[in-house]
Amino acid sequence: MPGRRGNGDGNIRLHHDGRWEARYTLDGKRHSIMGKSRAEVREKLTAVQRDIDRGITTPRDERQTLGQYLDGWLIVKQATVEYGYWRRCEESVRLSIKPALGKVVLTKLTAQQVQQLYTRMLAEGHAPRTIMKRHITLRKALNDALRLDLVPRNVASLVTPPKAAHEEMETYTPEEAIRFLETAKGDRLEALHVLMLTTACRLGELLGLRWEALDLDRAEVRITSALKESSFSRRTLGAPKTLHSRRTIPLTPRAVEALREHHVHQTVERLKFGGGWNPKGLVFCSTVGTPLSFDNFRNRDYTSLIERAKVKYIRPHNLRHTAATLLLLEKVPMHVVSAMLGHSSVATTMDIYGHIVAEMRVPARDAMERIFGNHGSLVATLGE
Repeated sequence: MPGRRGNGDGNIRLHHDGRWEARYTLDGKRHSIMGKSRAEVREKLTAVQRDIDRGITTPRDERQTLGQYLDGWLIVKQATVEYGYWRRCEESVRLSIKPALGKVVLTKLTAQQVQQLYTRMLAEGHAPRTIMKRHITLRKALNDALRLDLVPRNVASLVTPPKAAHEEMETYTPEEAIRFLETAKGDRLEALHVLMLTTACRLGELLGLRWEALDLDRAEVRITSALKESSFSRRTLGAPKTLHSRRTIPLTPRAVEALREHHVHQTVERLKFGGGWNPKGLVFCSTVGTPLSFDNFRNRDYTSLIERAKVKYIRPHNLRHTAATLLLLEKVPMHVVSAMLGHSSVATTMDIYGHIVAEMRVPARDAMERIFGNHGSLVATLGE
């Protein structure tokens, strides 16, 4: 008979509406599991029993979709992570993950569905690096769901995204860097451009720099804060990116001169606008004394300077890479460059700038050749 229980089915029966139903008791309350087939219900009941054995006593929501979970996840993340990171996560969810998988029930999402999404994106012409960003976001979101016992496992961790091709880091040559700085002379933000190229600081660290962190007599700058965006219109001062980002960096004579001139011009602006102007004492602020907008700086001041200098466009962050690259090519020790960058270890610096080290191997080989190449005369000298 259709309603007869099979061996090991437990309390599974055919419901009056034609579906199959499993009943179980948890914390004194009766719960039901519905499905189209006996096998489906048995699988769900086994999963529940497995959860109970693991100490999970709250039944998972079998109706919550991946899209609904991600909407809530983004709300939580917005209050706990930096805005730039949150914006990248929101973009991944909105542009790719939700349109393709948003209607899938969270607990029923499979690794195959995720793999098919990546394969389809690749076929549609999306760059492997873009797919990797989507993968990182989904994997992080499902890790949080796993931690909250909303899913039995993280299916994204079972999927291998397409490998992104290595992208060459765009930097300026010494000639381009000099042209960039020469063109910046007389610019309202000349000192900012000079610091970007001579200190290897992050843009947020310089936009969050306060006068109290500068010692122009000793030619030093202390990085103790950074400007961060928490929304499209809100900018706040916070701690630098990592503990190692708190550091003291020497200033070049060119940087000191630019900063002294900048201080004079800023004093004039302060007197013009009166009290309450630039209350945080920022070294670099807008003409009305507010923190500079990252987007406005990039799209207006920085891009305009590049066009006037007639040099190729590179991201503002790549001026930091330019500074580090030029230092390494000038034989500055790796550990010194690493400290200036604020990296947690020299290994991190090696991972990013290993190609520069590779370029330096030829001079090293030539030096060894000079030492040992004429070994006959060397041996003769040692024997005297």
